[in-house]
Amino acid sequence: LGAVWCEINRSMAILRNRFYTGQSRRSGILVTRLIRAAELLLLVIAMTVLIWFLPQAYKECGSLDDVLANRNRFRQFGCPDGEYNHLATLLLNPPGSTTLNLLFYEGAGTFSAGSCLLAAAVYLVMLQLLFGTSISMGIFIPLLYVGACLGRAAAIWWDFNVITYSIVGSLAMLAGVARVLISLSVIMMETTGLYYFVTRAARAV
Repeated sequence: LGAVWCEINRSMAILRNRFYTGQSRRSGILVTRLIRAAELLLLVIAMTVLIWFLPQAYKECGSLDDVLANRNRFRQFGCPDGEYNHLATLLLNPPGSTTLNLLFYEGAGTFSAGSCLLAAAVYLVMLQLLFGTSISMGIFIPLLYVGACLGRAAAIWWDFNVITYSIVGSLAMLAGVARVLISLSVIMMETTGLYYFVTRAARAV
């Protein structure tokens, strides 16, 4: 999956470069910069609308009594009192430490496989469209997030340990794109504190 992402991103970068090079020759640098800004603005608006309305269209609710983390991290978003929206919790929280910790350490019933797959798909599309535009951005945390979502979904389907598959999935996804092998295993071991995962991590990357 990481190799496919890289290949699509390379193709999009080539198309963008050809378009903006030709546009610069025809209309000048100022017009080209305005078009770049308009592209970025339209993509941000589209992704914001998608992240906001998708949890309303695909609404799965879970009980707050079953969660382990702080309840403030779980988004009600249209669910009854005392419950939370699976997809809204995944998409409306920062993808860094907050959501990754939920994916790594919460129980199997906290998020459904469908919600995890949708969240991963949204972030993959978002990364693919935004990476290469006129904005500085990183892919480290988003790719860890996507891998954790996919790993958890696979674990739920096959009734495996969701913690193991979330962590290993995040490692595999980032390693497939960034090609940082040994260092990534060490970083994840230090981050999670699960040093006994080193063998699984090494095999994943």
